[in-house]
Amino acid sequence: MTGSPPAPRVSIGLPVYNGADYLAQSLDALLGQSFEDLEVVVSSNASTDDTDDLVRERAASDPRVRFERLETNLGAAANHDVVLRRARGELFKWASADDLYAVDLVEQCVRLLDAHPDAVLAHSWTAAVDETGAVVQAHEYPLLTNSRRPSRRFRSMLLDGDRMPGAIRADDFYGLVRADVLRRVRPHGSFYRADHVFVSELVLQGRFVQVPDW
Repeated sequence: MTGSPPAPRVSIGLPVYNGADYLAQSLDALLGQSFEDLEVVVSSNASTDDTDDLVRERAASDPRVRFERLETNLGAAANHDVVLRRARGELFKWASADDLYAVDLVEQCVRLLDAHPDAVLAHSWTAAVDETGAVVQAHEYPLLTNSRRPSRRFRSMLLDGDRMPGAIRADDFYGLVRADVLRRVRPHGSFYRADHVFVSELVLQGRFVQVPDW
């Protein structure tokens, strides 16, 4: 009798609703990471397009994909919590169904967290691309979240970088995080700028370290 497979070092949670247009590219980028000790936990929020079939095909060919379909749409915030609760890894990262990832992103973030045990989150700079893959925005990370002073990190999270465009301002929410720390923070809410509230609480738990590249 065989037991359950050992837990991976990294869990990637991908909540999705009707994401078939770009989901295949996103899954390929996640499963093609140079750091292979990972699982991708996908929760379909009662999707009505080809999302479920696409994920099932990936799960059939790669055992690192774990798939769940919700029969009722719980909303985006609750689905983010679903994939976190299903995750088994020591480190956790949320992923989006329409994002791309450099092949060594996870590897570099794991290396940073191993080198800085006081840090709770590692991430890279973020660029925005259009539907053809062309880069349309790219900015260096603007916040002082790597400070060893909680008050400085918190102030920077609240006040700095507001003139920068949306997601490029600071994409901390999609960083690689120590799962035990992440679970100490209140679940992501369903209200305007809930992600900002979430990472503002997370940044009080410890500093964020960055890979200085897109």
